Amino acid sequence: MPEYYAHTREDKYGNQLSEQNWHLLKDHLRSVAEKSRHFAEPMKMGEEAYVAGLLHDFGKYGDNFQKRLRHQISHVNHWAHGAKFAFDRGAFLAAFSIAGHHVGIPKRSDMGELIQDVQNGESRMQKLRLNEDLSELLRRAVEDGLDVNPTGFSGDTDGLRRLMKENPIAFGLRLRMLFSALVDADFLDTENFCNPTQSQERREIQRSFEPEKILKILEDHLHQLRKPGWLGNLRHDFLSECLEAADKPTGLYTLTGPTGIGKTLASLAFALRHAVEHQKRRAIVVIPYTTIIEQTANTYRNIFEKEFGAHFVLEHHSNFIPPTKEEDAEDSVNPADRRHRLLSENWASPVVVTTTVQFFDSLFANRPRDCRKLHNVTESVIFFDEVQTLPVGLLKPTLSALKSLVADFGCTVVLGTATQPAFRHISGHVEGGWNPVEIIKNPNRYASSLKNRVRYEFEPEMMAGVSHDYLAAKILETGSALCVVNTKLDAEEIWRAVNRRKGSSYPVTEENPDFAHLEVLHLSTTLCADHRRQILEAARQRLNKGVPVILISTQLIEAGVDIDFPVVFRALGPLDSIIQSAGRCNREGGLSGLGETRIFKLEKHKYPKGVYKTAAEITASLYTECLEENRPFDVENPDLLETYFTRLYGNHEIDTKNILELASAERLDFPEIAKRYHVIDDSTRAVLVPWSEGVDIIDQLKKIGHWTRPLLQKAKAYSVNFYQNKFNDWIAAGVIKVVGEGGEIAYWNLKYHPYLGAVEPQMEEMIV
Repeated sequence: MPEYYAHTREDKYGNQLSEQNWHLLKDHLRSVAEKSRHFAEPMKMGEEAYVAGLLHDFGKYGDNFQKRLRHQISHVNHWAHGAKFAFDRGAFLAAFSIAGHHVGIPKRSDMGELIQDVQNGESRMQKLRLNEDLSELLRRAVEDGLDVNPTGFSGDTDGLRRLMKENPIAFGLRLRMLFSALVDADFLDTENFCNPTQSQERREIQRSFEPEKILKILEDHLHQLRKPGWLGNLRHDFLSECLEAADKPTGLYTLTGPTGIGKTLASLAFALRHAVEHQKRRAIVVIPYTTIIEQTANTYRNIFEKEFGAHFVLEHHSNFIPPTKEEDAEDSVNPADRRHRLLSENWASPVVVTTTVQFFDSLFANRPRDCRKLHNVTESVIFFDEVQTLPVGLLKPTLSALKSLVADFGCTVVLGTATQPAFRHISGHVEGGWNPVEIIKNPNRYASSLKNRVRYEFEPEMMAGVSHDYLAAKILETGSALCVVNTKLDAEEIWRAVNRRKGSSYPVTEENPDFAHLEVLHLSTTLCADHRRQILEAARQRLNKGVPVILISTQLIEAGVDIDFPVVFRALGPLDSIIQSAGRCNREGGLSGLGETRIFKLEKHKYPKGVYKTAAEITASLYTECLEENRPFDVENPDLLETYFTRLYGNHEIDTKNILELASAERLDFPEIAKRYHVIDDSTRAVLVPWSEGVDIIDQLKKIGHWTRPLLQKAKAYSVNFYQNKFNDWIAAGVIKVVGEGGEIAYWNLKYHPYLGAVEPQMEEMIV
């Protein structure tokens, strides 16, 4: 009887080894089936996941796929037979998952066409390149010792049809969760065979979730951090309320607290105590900006790394590897495709820190690499920081998905912010309504207590429209100040204007300047993470020593960045962003008087497009109304914030991409949903920059031509993200270079500016 194989094996030079070293198909199918069942059991889908695992590579019993392994033929569909078999048994979720485990979950019409192609002998041979019918493959599998009839599985077809009709978002999420269990099981078993060293490394660094032990370490750390005085007492009270509320049931919660109250660690304390009470599997922290992710992940590592090791906290954000082309995705024996799949994250760490982009785009994705992690979200405590940043145009599907995580997958979801958005105004658009429970008994108590730290100033001359140069002069009058603007270009121009007024010169040839000796600093996403870290560290050092420092930043500094200036200048923008900027002013309450947050409007102001612009314009109109009615513009007044968010939601569609229609039972168009649902409308590519260790990383990658896990982890600190259209333009101009298989490695090909980062240099800076 012939042997049937799932994968070949290569030596360290990429040469194919002989067949006795190959991966037996029956071993692979059994292993993936068991792993899939294990992953899906917490979701009560274990048996259907077992079916998916057992049948996912069923077409590999065909002669043509075995020829494919020997490079005698190409592009053989090896999943259609398994999808058809699962569909016939009523395992519809398994069928869609099998059909998509390489190319992505298909839409309903394509699934129907695939099943027809399996049944039609001519189509099967021409389109799928499969000579055998399903009965022949079943015969071979049985002869191979594979039990392809696991007892008694029968899909709940009536329940699924009801769910598709009544709550299509919940149905789609249920499918993606099963798909995730299958894909992760397939990845891990393939990795174990094809890359045993990497698989062993994964097992060695894997830590179990021990919430009681973690909580004890965190509480000890917080006790050491506690400062005397009214602010220290207030933060302790906030933490105590979070801990007291942790015994509440699994559910949907809000956590409302002003900036500087200590939400970052208090929310983790809630998550850990809640995990102890309700046997949750991990804590996931979801943050809008990579700057805050870097800070938050480092904070957690500093607390826990000594006890649990460096890999206890997974920091997952930048996406370096471009998606596999759909026409190549089925080519599972392609070494590059296999390597890319193995490098994707599965969120098996006890504490995960990730972006809203990574989290929500994955909830609505259809491709294997994006969905792989989802099954590890179940039975977690998930804290969403700065929830007011969720995209308004996607609120309907987004909030519906969060409700499903709570109702169907045992998650506790906590929405944290200083400016809680008025989601209840759109409650009727969410299946089951939107009815979170507030963790803090009286949020206004904390807001009122901390209100005496800052005074907001709207000076007529500053609101009339000022030039970069005029603003630079005002900033220089203060000594130390933070200036927050709406665009990266404004941040760059104001930094240049301040330096011109000071008569400062800066050696552009300098490779790694000592920022602690500079009075004027710049911060934006044109800088890589390591560069931003050094800038913030230098600014804090100067502030702590009482040495003047001016920091010109984009809005990335607003949410969660722990820094304390006596004066903050903020360009007119969204009301919640203004409040967040003020949270960097007199943050520790250490001034003898009030800190100053001075709002200004640039004469040639521009706003980032979309909802940000709408929100800024609503803020401007509210300010004008207050002036006309001769009443104060009380920025932090709860009624004003309520009006602001109500107008924001009233002036903007909450399902602009028609996700609900695409998810309906009639459409089930998973590829189109994945294409349309993006927290950030324009997808981005990460580009390595030659800053510090980034120089060596670029050199190594240029030599080997592909990513490795260690280099992928290191590279996150030395990359800058660009929107796809800008990325393409700068490739054409030679500003960005791509190398490696499929152009997977992108790097900055110009001089990387030591103060401004990945920007086009001005003429005088090009003369070295």
